[in-house]
Amino acid sequence: MGGKINVSSTEGVGSSFEFVLPYRRSKLPVVKEKVKQKRAEYEQFSGQLLLAEDLPPIQKMVSRLLERMGITVTIANNGQEAVELAMAQSFDLVLMDMQMPVMDGIEAARTLRAKGNQTPVVPLTANVMEKHRQQFKEVGCETFLTKPINKKMLMTVLQRHLNKAET
Repeated sequence: MGGKINVSSTEGVGSSFEFVLPYRRSKLPVVKEKVKQKRAEYEQFSGQLLLAEDLPPIQKMVSRLLERMGITVTIANNGQEAVELAMAQSFDLVLMDMQMPVMDGIEAARTLRAKGNQTPVVPLTANVMEKHRQQFKEVGCETFLTKPINKKMLMTVLQRHLNKAET
């Protein structure tokens, strides 16, 4: 390719690495293809969903996925926030992580039920052992979603608890 690599290092100061690659303008024309719009990749829903999840990257990933399906997502950063939001607003569904600071998902689900809140709570957790499923079942959670998210299972849960969007 005709490039070169330079390395210099001074003890106690640091190292420097340089990569040089030649650039040659191509004589080939750039052809821009029109991108065909995909049909909706996911089924569309309408509804209010509370996502109780403490990790921002997972919050972002899950909320974007759900929002692409037309769902309005409210985020709670821990179980206590989830309880407060669920008692103050009406939600169609709560997706609840199991391990969160302040109050975990099992305690949050238990607290919601004790306060008379009957919004469906579906665990969304990496804790997939049978004992974890049983703990959530004991506090009134029938369905269970695992991380990483199985989109087919997620769709089944959404179809069960949310309305399809009118087109």
